[in-house]
Amino acid sequence: MLARAQAAGLAAHAELKLERRSRSTLENLLHTVEDGLLAGHAFGPGHPLGLVSHAWHLPRIRFLARKVLRLRGAGLLDVPATGGEPASNRERVVHVASRLWFLGVTDPARLRRRERAMVASLPRRAPG
Repeated sequence: MLARAQAAGLAAHAELKLERRSRSTLENLLHTVEDGLLAGHAFGPGHPLGLVSHAWHLPRIRFLARKVLRLRGAGLLDVPATGGEPASNRERVVHVASRLWFLGVTDPARLRRRERAMVASLPRRAPG
């Protein structure tokens, strides 16, 4: 997504940062906080945090960003990327499951434990 943000010219309007350790959207947000990638920035309606991803993935990112970053509404700016794979029914199911699975949880350690349990409960897809 960093390459897509740069290609779209966003570097002229915002400081772009990349977090490389994550295996999931939730981990990406948690590592972003833990690594201090947002340190020194105050996000809000006048200075929103841009979320760059495919349009179909942005609702789940917004939901998790509210949990981890405590940002809502105009404090988050959707930056839809073009191209890539289309939305799938699986993404819709994961989005709804995330809302239910993480209901009432904001503590980073509990979020991680719940995510691991959720991933472990999902049926495995056959390779290929």
